[in-house]
Amino acid sequence: MKSSEITIKKLNILKEPSCDLLKFISNIFPDINKNKWEWEYKNTPKSHGIVWIALVNNKIAVHYAFIILSFKYKNKVFKVAKAEGSLADINILKRLPKQKRRLFKQVVSRALKDLEKENVDFVYGFPNKKAIKSQISGGFDLVKFSFNYSKAIFNVKPILERKFLNKKFCIETFNLIYNLTYKPYLKIRANNLYNIKEISKINKKNIEEFFLKLNKINTKKMVIEKDLSFYRWRYLNNPYRKNVIYALSNNSSLEGIIVCAIDKIDNNKCIHIMELNYLNNNSLKKLLRWSLNWAISQKAYSVDIWTDIEDKNLASIMRLNGFIVRKNNKNMIIKIINNSLKINNIKLSASKYLERV
Repeated sequence: MKSSEITIKKLNILKEPSCDLLKFISNIFPDINKNKWEWEYKNTPKSHGIVWIALVNNKIAVHYAFIILSFKYKNKVFKVAKAEGSLADINILKRLPKQKRRLFKQVVSRALKDLEKENVDFVYGFPNKKAIKSQISGGFDLVKFSFNYSKAIFNVKPILERKFLNKKFCIETFNLIYNLTYKPYLKIRANNLYNIKEISKINKKNIEEFFLKLNKINTKKMVIEKDLSFYRWRYLNNPYRKNVIYALSNNSSLEGIIVCAIDKIDNNKCIHIMELNYLNNNSLKKLLRWSLNWAISQKAYSVDIWTDIEDKNLASIMRLNGFIVRKNNKNMIIKIINNSLKINNIKLSASKYLERV
């Protein structure tokens, strides 16, 4: 490429995404469309998303975007950007002169400076392996995000088939052991005798009072600011998959809220607990036992959840209710913009809502 006209610009998020833009990002989000793009970047409850692109000779070469959300930490509200949708067309970039090929890094740097102008306090994301180097050189720090990944498995056969492939004897042997031991225990723990209803049937005032109580408890870790507008956007209006929200009541007051997403892995239905909010251990136990019962009613092969690795009490209760608890790590990029925050002190509460959808 002898001469290349390069343009880096911030998109007007209120305008419809172009066909070229949707086609470009379909390389990372294959089922993207106008409604899904607008849900992700335009319809967020308190602040619109931010999208940057780079064009080479009027052709999109880089896409870099953020979802803007509110988090609470030590009784303060922070504006947080979740890095989403990072993509570079290597075929276009490698045809550029050598000194111009680090275009993705330039877009990252420009975007981070813009976030500072937008009064964003903190930026995080879970980058793909190809993007990590450019993200770091563009201004991010790379850290390990550790959490407990817990799973209750109602049908172990799909997992055994992936693990042992065509080894029928191993599959059948382990499946038999599972059906005689672990599966009956899960059924014993499963319970739907508690006063748990869909959140749409709960008085709005009771929900708001619950969130106020919850915010007073959750002060040690940075958590998403929970309110009905966030729940409607993140879960009920989510165009990618079905989410359900149930609430645990004790007389007229709420003691817990659980959010579950229905997903499919290799055509097998599974349940992700996106959020598990509770005021005491008794509420936690009831919600977990309800989740087992609800997953069984949905004919799901498993139910899983992310939880804080430091919470030994929670891990113990998870195990008691049949969840297999194991430590997990993910690469996380972070950028501190607000100087009152320190990289070593920020602790994000582990929940599945930290991911994209």
